Amino acid sequence: MHNRNFFENGGDLHPLFWESDGNTDITGDWISMRDYTRALVVLVKQGTEDVDAGALQLLQAVSASGGSSKALSVSNCWYKTGTMTAQGTWTKVAVSNSLLAYGSTTAVTNGTADRVVADVDTAAIWLAAEVQVTDLDVANGFKFITAFIEGDDVNNTVLYSAFVILFNGEFPQAIPLSPLA
Repeated sequence: MHNRNFFENGGDLHPLFWESDGNTDITGDWISMRDYTRALVVLVKQGTEDVDAGALQLLQAVSASGGSSKALSVSNCWYKTGTMTAQGTWTKVAVSNSLLAYGSTTAVTNGTADRVVADVDTAAIWLAAEVQVTDLDVANGFKFITAFIEGDDVNNTVLYSAFVILFNGEFPQAIPLSPLA
């Protein structure tokens, strides 16, 4: 067994957007998946703002400027909600969509949504969606991903943050792999 840490194993962590006002559309930084096999996109609403409906959508694009962007379907999704004063557990939800909603889905106007969790009101929510590089439309040159918030459905100011955890990087490692098992 190797005793390497996350970053020595080709992992990376990158903020997509930080404490952005969800009362308007938010599009995160575009991240290249070229050198990674999978990613976990995490959306955080940490504050006590009252939110009736919200949604995270993953997008894919052919360039770092978001060229020809389109929805990216998600198959694995987890959430945590509540006061976040204890460790708590992640709840896995079966989804088959690119739009992951919480609260009332009737307010979501950017397409069909999978309702991940009922109304979170003033509680914090952490929402995580897994992306495999095989989920991207690589045959048509799509290799960049980001998180998108449809802000038109939020009736008041709410701060969102999102980051991506990238796994299994194929770039040269800081510590060479040992030939010994």
